[in-house]
Amino acid sequence: MINSLEGGGAERVFSSLTSLIQSDANGDHIEVILIDDKKDAYSILGPATVHRIGETNSLLSFIKYMAIVKKAKPDYVVSFLTRANIYNVFGGFFAHYTALVSERSNTNGRLKGKFIKLKRLLVRFLYKRAAVVIAVSQGVKDCLVNDFNIASNKVFILNNAIDVYAVREKVTGNDSLPYNKYIVAMGRLVKTKGFDTLIKAYALSGVQSDLRILGDGPEKESLQDICTELDVAHKVYFEGFKSNPYPYIAQSEFFVLPSQLEGFPNSLVEALGLGKAVLSTDCTDGPREILNLDTIIEPGNLHQTEFGVIVNVNDIAGLAKGLSLLENDLTLRSHYEELSLKCIEKYSPEIFYANFKSILSQSFK
Repeated sequence: MINSLEGGGAERVFSSLTSLIQSDANGDHIEVILIDDKKDAYSILGPATVHRIGETNSLLSFIKYMAIVKKAKPDYVVSFLTRANIYNVFGGFFAHYTALVSERSNTNGRLKGKFIKLKRLLVRFLYKRAAVVIAVSQGVKDCLVNDFNIASNKVFILNNAIDVYAVREKVTGNDSLPYNKYIVAMGRLVKTKGFDTLIKAYALSGVQSDLRILGDGPEKESLQDICTELDVAHKVYFEGFKSNPYPYIAQSEFFVLPSQLEGFPNSLVEALGLGKAVLSTDCTDGPREILNLDTIIEPGNLHQTEFGVIVNVNDIAGLAKGLSLLENDLTLRSHYEELSLKCIEKYSPEIFYANFKSILSQSFK
């Protein structure tokens, strides 16, 4: 179960996981529940039954969910994202199945808006009552253990899978993009993705390459205004959501992740899988583990880690230095391009699915 299959990292991993489960189902029936009725960016392949609740009222939505699981009588339910997780654990009380919940980003960062105190209490109460809690990274686990008092031995880390071969196949055969040299960034255009900081850093850096941002979202107009104010609108291009972003990444000079908040940034690993040098913020979770950062970065500065360059979150000066460094130091960029494939070996779908099955077995002990 997940909120929807709109474009996003959690949704992409969810779609991949359902395919892996179905290929290994051994006759078991798989049912997929989507809470919201939104347009799918990713598909569910195979014979799985897909239910779309599509009810805006939360109580009626949960009632419909209960009707589905009481009829299906599942052995276990795996859920992605906080709202689906809450449905899952509550449903397990009444429908007597094993509930596995999965947090795909920093829980503190995800819980926003109205009734935040109630949401935090619900997470704290319900996650303790799930069979297991799956965290997408060590940072997400630390948040759940330290801030929500979830027992450490109940929380298992499951990094996202990146199928490098599938990613590369989507690049092969595409015509060259008719662009000047450019730096690329990708993500939903929301405040937590840090694109405002990236644009300001880009303007400060004076780099010659264009900046191309892949993704849609509510902050697009505000970001375009920043480009106009800083006189870089002629060099910053908003490409919109791309179901196949890989040709854009593959032909870029390097990849930038400017986020304030992540759980495990798929786009960062995918860029590494395409042999690109990467520049990332040391956002809440993920990049520090992926790129192997083991130190504190001074404000306004950057750090060259084993597998990429990292700067502090919201650090315009540091990010500007990183952009300039990777554009101008071709030796360093080539060094990181050569190391990129070594970095991503542990994120294969085979390792991901083996780890998932191991976690699943823990839930029945």
